[in-house]
Amino acid sequence: MVSKTDLDKKIKISATNPAARTRPTDVPLVAIRPSVQTDIKFTNPFLIPSFLFTIALFVPKMVRAVFFPLVLVPVLCGHKTASASTTGTAETIDCFKEMNEERKAAGLPEFTQASEETQVLPEHPGSGRAITASTLWTEICKKIAGDDGATTQANQLEGTFAYYSGKKDCKAAVQYWKDGFSLFKNELPPTFTALNDPPIYTDQAVSFVALYNPKASPVASCAFVTCTEGGAFAAADLSKSHEGRTLRRLQELETTATAVICLTNPKALTAGAAPFHCLDFQGRGVAEDCSCYSWY
Repeated sequence: MVSKTDLDKKIKISATNPAARTRPTDVPLVAIRPSVQTDIKFTNPFLIPSFLFTIALFVPKMVRAVFFPLVLVPVLCGHKTASASTTGTAETIDCFKEMNEERKAAGLPEFTQASEETQVLPEHPGSGRAITASTLWTEICKKIAGDDGATTQANQLEGTFAYYSGKKDCKAAVQYWKDGFSLFKNELPPTFTALNDPPIYTDQAVSFVALYNPKASPVASCAFVTCTEGGAFAAADLSKSHEGRTLRRLQELETTATAVICLTNPKALTAGAAPFHCLDFQGRGVAEDCSCYSWY
């Protein structure tokens, strides 16, 4: 056994004499570099095994400490194995009180509950219905998510949508639709072609027109929709079956979005026409022409 005094002398000689900078054969490796596991940065994982093999001869406990985080990497780094799926569900809600308060203030007739199948937003699948609720809301949710897929069920509906992305709050939804008035900058709405054409016809602007639809016998149907988008991610599992196949596990990641949607009729927007000619927010009502009223 080398005494501490002898070891200090040998290290001192090695520091001052380059020729003497060789490891004494009677001094353990760990005595010279006890902090080797923290001094070395691994930049190439393929070089690790040969290094650990050398250290394992002297410090087997340290080898286990180094390997532990390395074997966790495959578990923490999953990869997507399936495309995200979007589904939608809805429940019927009553926003007539909030909507009709705004319509009465503008001199418009109140909305009543829609009854025709193509004007009603379904909550549950009904026997004999041409529009299936689950398919309809999944199509609508995919549209909200930006998917360009088919909308066979949604295309069977007629009317103009008022859309609010948020919680189940009719008051907040109606206020958002009403605030669409500011988008027109105190001018009459231009001729409508399609959504975003002209650019002023955003979702909020269209919702404003749907809320203040001046046509006779107005009806509406409202629903609170929940859209769920899920993706399956697979990660390699460390354990193996008795047959030697690597086991895998799936981790489901889901995100949800909610919205208040009302379908109003008669259709408020027609391609090639302005939605209405003038509307007075001071309570004097709506007219087909601007001979009596002014746009505010």
